Amino acid sequence: YLDTPEHYYLELIQESLDKYGTVLLYIQYLILYDFQWRLRDGLNGILMEEEQEWYKEWLRKMLQYMDDDLICHLDKMYVEYKLYALSLKYSRDIRKELVYRRGESFPVTSKPAQFRKAVIFGEEMMRVRGYEIRLPLEDATTYEVYGQYQDNMPQRLFIKLGKFSHLSPNVEQLYFHNNGFMVSTNPENTKLFVEKKRGWKHLAKECALLKRCFHDKKKAIAGYRILAHGIRPFLRKERWLVMERINVAGDNAEHFYKYLKRAEEKDVKSRFTLSEDSVDYEKMKAVGPVLPFRKFHYKLFVLLAKHIIWDDDSEYIRDLYKYNFVFLQHGIIKDDLSQWLNRFNKNLQMFVTSAKPEYESILNGDYFYDESVVKLTGLPRYDNLKQESAPQKTILILPTWRAALACRLNNDTGERIYNPLFKYSEFYRFYNALIHDERLIRVMQEKGYRGKFFLHTHHKVQLKDFTGNDIIEVMQQGIDYQEEFRNNALLVTDFSSVAFDFAYLKKPVIYAQFDKDTFFQGQVYSEGYFDYERDGLGPVCYDYESTIEALIHAIENDC
Repeated sequence: YLDTPEHYYLELIQESLDKYGTVLLYIQYLILYDFQWRLRDGLNGILMEEEQEWYKEWLRKMLQYMDDDLICHLDKMYVEYKLYALSLKYSRDIRKELVYRRGESFPVTSKPAQFRKAVIFGEEMMRVRGYEIRLPLEDATTYEVYGQYQDNMPQRLFIKLGKFSHLSPNVEQLYFHNNGFMVSTNPENTKLFVEKKRGWKHLAKECALLKRCFHDKKKAIAGYRILAHGIRPFLRKERWLVMERINVAGDNAEHFYKYLKRAEEKDVKSRFTLSEDSVDYEKMKAVGPVLPFRKFHYKLFVLLAKHIIWDDDSEYIRDLYKYNFVFLQHGIIKDDLSQWLNRFNKNLQMFVTSAKPEYESILNGDYFYDESVVKLTGLPRYDNLKQESAPQKTILILPTWRAALACRLNNDTGERIYNPLFKYSEFYRFYNALIHDERLIRVMQEKGYRGKFFLHTHHKVQLKDFTGNDIIEVMQQGIDYQEEFRNNALLVTDFSSVAFDFAYLKKPVIYAQFDKDTFFQGQVYSEGYFDYERDGLGPVCYDYESTIEALIHAIENDC
């Protein structure tokens, strides 16, 4: 990262200037093409904050030699990267001077829908909007999409095949059939073909797709296709697949699965899925059958499922997915998660909520769901959350995660990669200091209190950076949330929705929001309807000293 701008970009530029007196367009194109790939990856876990600023400064020097016209018209560069490059080049927000209009004039059947937020190095550059168009199904019909702005010539547009389209941009033999029709696309993704489903045509398309599977050495996928087609006509029970994180249970899905196994109807076959390496695997097997994540029986069950809360996205079998995606959540939503959970990104068939303000924020926000999808039911885990005995004299310290500090996720294990720069962060300094604060430890000793510090599962790999002491223990094992909520007398958190669970048991909460001004930068969500000063469930502390004072005050008064 740090060597490339200085010893590749700028040296190449200088060599062109020395030989030709100008930076050749070819050299500019070469550099910009490489540059835009660098914008696709975040710098978290790679460069420290001061190194990131140094890196951007070298990129700014390089951009001084790039022609604006080339930046604006480079075919291979996304528009958000062009805006970022120009803003970085001129050290000002160029978005206020340029307007990107492509797509604004689609004939649509619904209002424009936000479906992607473009974030570069933690800075939001733009929000890309999509439109919904409804096309009639008629036999032997070919559709092409054109866009026209004002009086300009119409331009043919590519058809973006998203993960819910049942088609794939990389497998032109893939087709989708429903309600007596079959839909497919051409290799260039510029046309949609609609035709009546007839036996011989359906068989011909399936044979062509199976041939492609074998050609691409996807024999297992071909086997799944054949099994799914052979089994589905004989199913007598609906398949319901229940899941939360692949490496841990203990949340709403676990409690919902327990309910299903107690009250399962005769026409429903439910299964839970979890990694075989999970510490909760045997526990969930005691509740009911568990399918090892991404193993044979799990994949086949996904293809046959009627209701599911997770998806396995193989491009060769998208057309076979027939399930309804039910979202149970991990907690009460108080922030704006529309960038992640909107209909164009998740396409949920049921969205469970627990409180009236939360319910209204989903319906009225940029989620694009209506009352048929959003349901005010409460969360399954609250059915089991009861304070049946007095809590212990312990304090639960449970902050949420910071996207800016979390490295890439391993999709097979559900674990994050270790971030060597984590221990230099403000987050680490704050909580490490709190764990070892002499004033706090002295008062806890005098009053007979102990403390437990848990990291969010996305930061679990960073536990080795922390050390505890005789009073406050850094917990190395996974957390049983409900057990901890019942056992502890006081909760210290920040922006986490676990505060609702703790307050549900009528116990005190302290919010430690030392990084309030920067917390939402890089998160998958932004501030929502919930105001901590107005709606919060305890004192809100914005720095280290006020947090320690609030903790000491609560302990001295036995919480």
